[in-house]
Amino acid sequence: ARVLELADGAGAGHIFNLGHGVIVGTPVENVKALVQQVHAHAPPR
Repeated sequence: ARVLELADGAGAGHIFNLGHGVIVGTPVENVKALVQQVHAHAPPR
């Protein structure tokens, strides 16, 4: 929840990139859930 508060307060203009930092062996479902949360909290276009 704290991460979402920080992200919401950061404003627009940030790029979320999975190209770095996803550890080998991370369950695919966890990565999918992360992407869903990023999309859910992105500012409207």
